[in-house]
Amino acid sequence: MPDLLPFICQTDAFLEHAVGTSAGSVSPRTNWTSLASFSFAMPSIDEQEKLCELLHGADANIQSIARALDASRRLQARLLIDQFQKNGVPQKTLDEVLERVIDYRGKSQNKTTSGVPLITARNVRDGFLDFSQTEFIPECEFESWMTRGMPQIGDVLFTTEAPLGNVARVPAMKFALAQRLVCLRSDNKQIHNDYLYWALRSPITQQRVVKRSTGSRVSGVKQSELRKVEISVPDLDCQMVISAQWNEIEQAYSARLARLEMASKIRKQIRAEYL
Repeated sequence: MPDLLPFICQTDAFLEHAVGTSAGSVSPRTNWTSLASFSFAMPSIDEQEKLCELLHGADANIQSIARALDASRRLQARLLIDQFQKNGVPQKTLDEVLERVIDYRGKSQNKTTSGVPLITARNVRDGFLDFSQTEFIPECEFESWMTRGMPQIGDVLFTTEAPLGNVARVPAMKFALAQRLVCLRSDNKQIHNDYLYWALRSPITQQRVVKRSTGSRVSGVKQSELRKVEISVPDLDCQMVISAQWNEIEQAYSARLARLEMASKIRKQIRAEYL
């Protein structure tokens, strides 16, 4: 069945065959003669029909979840923009609302293949931590390395360059802090940790950070300039209500993202088992 052909071309086996028969180191390419030798199990027409229906259903499910994810992201962005464009909300600099800035920039560490995880700027994404590429420092050097301060649960990680402006919460784990990012601790008499996290992620705050950055090829911001960035700071009760709303949207997004990953895994398993 023609409908089955695209799914065959999406299997790992077919892609491995295409790569294995390609030529060229800079721009690998293949041709029909090479692809034509690919062999695969040929189900009966009845089985193909059922398989196509199953795979199309899996694709439809993935697309539905992806649309829901996109809608969640757009709603979150809209709420962040609306909140920080409100008139009459007091503006304060980060220097006024922070209790502490933990900064290990300008300090080089010894890296190993195991030990204490080292959170670098590459691990901090837009609202989460990505440990697909993890570096480490020796366990025996942890205490001597972390002399400028220990991050705490509730603190916020902020990348200061390469990339600039990514934000994530401090995880509940032992880790060392690398260069190109800082750990921000809120003054809880003025600002809640969650509100600080969302304020730093807001488009308006991000724009203000960029305006204070320097560098033509790689943008970066100095701690002294980051402290001057202003954010909207309503009263603490209002902060709690706003943060709870954003946290709820983020939790819904995370749940849908987990569903998307599971749906993609199931689709891959179907291909592997039947094609």
